[in-house]
Amino acid sequence: MGGLVTEQVTIDNSTLGGNLTDGDGGGLSNFNVHLHLTNDTLSDNQAARHGGGIANAGGLPRLNNVTIAGNTADSDHNGNGDGGGLYNDPSARTVFFYNTLIAGNVDTSGQAPDCAGELTSEDHNLIQSTAGCTITGTTTDNITGTNALLGPLQNNGGPTWTRALLSGSPAIDAGAPPLHLYQCAAADQRGVARPIGPYCDIGAYEAPIFKYVYLPVILR
Repeated sequence: MGGLVTEQVTIDNSTLGGNLTDGDGGGLSNFNVHLHLTNDTLSDNQAARHGGGIANAGGLPRLNNVTIAGNTADSDHNGNGDGGGLYNDPSARTVFFYNTLIAGNVDTSGQAPDCAGELTSEDHNLIQSTAGCTITGTTTDNITGTNALLGPLQNNGGPTWTRALLSGSPAIDAGAPPLHLYQCAAADQRGVARPIGPYCDIGAYEAPIFKYVYLPVILR
C-alpha cells in the first residue's frame, strides 16, 4: 500500500506533451497525492522506465475525460518498463478512470502498450489494449481492442493543443449519458460545450458532427 496521502492536486484543461524522463512518468509522475485530472491530454511523452504518459506510485488518482495517447514506456529499449500510457505501481492502491481514452501508446518491450497494473473503471472508457493491466470496477460500457482513430497532437482550437477524434472514431458519443453518476465534464479541453450529439465523447476532445455529401449515381 502507498503511504499516507497528505495533498490533493487538480489539473484541468491542460496538455502534457513532448516530455522525456530517464525514470518513471514521462508526462506525469505521482507519488502519494490525490490527483484529479479532468479534460487533459497526455501525448508524445517518453519514459525510460514505467508510464510513458502517467506513472502512479500512491494516492488515489481519478481521471475524467482524459486522453492518453502516443506515449512510450521503456524508451531506452532495455526491457525494463511497462505501461506506455498509464502505469500503476503494485505498491499503490488503484487508479479510478471514466470517460477516458487510453490508446495508441507504446511499450517497446511489448508487454503493456497502453496500461499496466490495477485500474478501477467507472465505465465509459476506451482502452485500445488491456494487455498488462487488470481492470476492475464497472466495465459494461468500456470499449477495448479497437483503434481510437485520433488525429495528431496539434492546435484544434482553444488555448491548449489536443488530439481530435477523427470521423468514425468509436469514442464519439460513447461517454456517460447526462445525469450519470460519472458524467462527462460540461465542456471539453478547448471549452467546447458537451455533448455534441446524443452523448458526450470519450476523452478530452468533443468531436463536431461530421457531415457527409452523397452524390447521385449516374448510370450511362
